[in-house]
Amino acid sequence: MLLKGFCIHWKSYLVGQDLDGVLPPSLSKLLYIKTVVLHRNYLKGIIPHEWAALKLETLSVAMNHITGPIPGYLGNITTLKYLSLENNQFSGTIPPEFGRLVKLENLILNANYLTGKFPSSLANLSNLKE
Repeated sequence: MLLKGFCIHWKSYLVGQDLDGVLPPSLSKLLYIKTVVLHRNYLKGIIPHEWAALKLETLSVAMNHITGPIPGYLGNITTLKYLSLENNQFSGTIPPEFGRLVKLENLILNANYLTGKFPSSLANLSNLKE
C-alpha cells in the first residue's frame, strides 16, 4: 500500500551491459521514472515515441546503434535536463522541437551523421552548459 502523496522516482542505469535488441516502448509504463541511462550497449532501432510521455530529467542512449533521424517528439519531454544521443547512427538535422527543452543543461549529439544548420529554436535553451 502506498501512502497518499507518496511517489517513487525510479532510475534505470544499464551501462555497458552488452544489451542488444531495441529500446522498449513499454518503458513508458514506468510513469515515475526520471533517469534512463542505457549507454555503451548494442541497442538498435529508434527511440520509441511512447517515451515522449515520460517526465524524464536524464536520458542517455549514447554509444549504441540507434538509427534514423533524431525524433522531434523528444522535444515533448520538457522536463529533460540532460540528453545524450552521442555515438549512434542518427542522421538528418537537429529537430526544431528541441527548442522546447528549456530546462536542458546538457545536449550531447556528437559522433552521429547529422547535417544542416542548428535550428534557430535552440536559442530558447538558455540553461545549456554543454
